[in-house]
Amino acid sequence: SSDVCSSDLKRFIEWTATITTLLGALLTSLGHDPINMYALNLGSLLWLIWSILDRKVSIALVNGGMLVIYVYGLVVRHPILLEMIQ
Repeated sequence: SSDVCSSDLKRFIEWTATITTLLGALLTSLGHDPINMYALNLGSLLWLIWSILDRKVSIALVNGGMLVIYVYGLVVRHPILLEMIQ
């Protein structure tokens, strides 16, 4: 098989991404900031990984773009996070 990884691993990533993204949305609706952004970033990253492994270009583009937007939002809204890694 020419698959990069097993279907079980892809399924695990897909469901973990789904749950993480939904958790991020729930945290956003409850006003838990910035933890909601961490969950949404992780969800987008997992979806990006899954879409690359499954060769889904449109999903990769959406989640790659969302990841850039979410990271930008974290840096702009919470500059202390950027200072911590410098």
